[in-house]
Amino acid sequence: FALKELGRGSVLIIVPEERELEEVSQILPDAVVLSSSLSRTDRYSNYLEAISSEKVIVIGTRSAIFSTPIDLKSLIVYRESSQSHYEPRHPGWNVRDISLLRQKNEGLNLFFIGYSPSSEVARLIENKWMDFSTTKSRVLVSAFPQSHGELIPSRLMGEIRKAMTVGPVLFLAPRKGYSQSIVCSKCRNAALCDCGGKLVKRTSSTSLECTICAKEHPDWKCSWCQGSTPYLLGRGSERFAYEIGAAFPGAKVIQSTSEMMIENFDEERGLVIATPGAVPHTLHGYALVVILEAERFFMQADIRAHERTRELFFSTSAFASTNGKVAFVISADSPIIGAVSAWKPSLISQRELRERLEVNLPPFTRAVTMDIADSESQSLLRGLRKSQEDSRLPESTRFLGPSQLKGGVDRIVALTPLADGEELISLLHEFQRRRSSSKKTLASLRIDPYSLSR
Repeated sequence: FALKELGRGSVLIIVPEERELEEVSQILPDAVVLSSSLSRTDRYSNYLEAISSEKVIVIGTRSAIFSTPIDLKSLIVYRESSQSHYEPRHPGWNVRDISLLRQKNEGLNLFFIGYSPSSEVARLIENKWMDFSTTKSRVLVSAFPQSHGELIPSRLMGEIRKAMTVGPVLFLAPRKGYSQSIVCSKCRNAALCDCGGKLVKRTSSTSLECTICAKEHPDWKCSWCQGSTPYLLGRGSERFAYEIGAAFPGAKVIQSTSEMMIENFDEERGLVIATPGAVPHTLHGYALVVILEAERFFMQADIRAHERTRELFFSTSAFASTNGKVAFVISADSPIIGAVSAWKPSLISQRELRERLEVNLPPFTRAVTMDIADSESQSLLRGLRKSQEDSRLPESTRFLGPSQLKGGVDRIVALTPLADGEELISLLHEFQRRRSSSKKTLASLRIDPYSLSR
């Protein structure tokens, strides 16, 4: 696709992660790579080549969106919904918005490529501002609900054994480690360290460990009832590997996590347990892809949880072979089953847009987060409400919070319809200028951030 666009002029490709950058650069060996992983000399040399060459393909991560080949005609953004496309430092821009501005100002051909669009892009597609094209496909998808909290439902065991005779089987685990949630088996109170931190168990052979001070507790006792038997609740990939290995004795079991990532699995048979973003590639795909405890992926607290999970499920299902199957350990009436089966993320994204519209949340509103010292948050909120009463802020603006963050900082969220967004932002910029002139510490503002929560 990029080579086809190269006939019109230079092409700029933006990917979210270094791993994906390496994969694309292997497919396009003649491309110019812009990456922070390069040495300073190589990075500068590649930058000069990118801005001085004609009909060149430039590949880079987030900051490469600002590169300017002299005959740039096409801009391709891969997985625009990824959090890695958001700059965490001031002023908090993101690749999607910058690419839309460049398309408008420079007349570029802009392409967003991925498995599932963000809510912002889904809104643009629904408004007919952006064309949407998809690959027609049918995927063999089945749901296997848990009845008693078991890891693998009994009906799924037969499917796994059958698939093991054909090729490798992939298991996607929702979290890494051995157990991320531990309670007392007697009184069911949370297992805590002396410092107040939560205890976890990282492997089957290690002791309980504090997530804050890293102190080990080989002889742990409950501080409430003095019970000495911990109960493991939140299973991680380590425990999944242990249980799956016990369920299928003799099968080769490997793990792939962000800390110990395996790029390729070259065996013809075997069981692979991977966490999100760490799925190894295979030559012909997986005979069966199993999404373990699928409902847990949706349980994250921030507003992007469903959007992120939708993209993860589609991208993981794509690892199945041509005749492979996908199995979700989830309720059979979950809408994700039909969406993946028909290979249409719009079946879910459109419903999510309707839900966002009903409660006036992004992408139908302009969102601004304001982080300020907790001693000033209430006075800031009163000032904002006073500005609203004095008609200096749109009446439609809603304020949420303040909510407490770490380090004595509070967050206030302002939401207003898109049509009134510029008025809200102008007032907040004036607020920052006045704080600066009076030598006060500036509040940390983020316009349309990745997440509204901490």
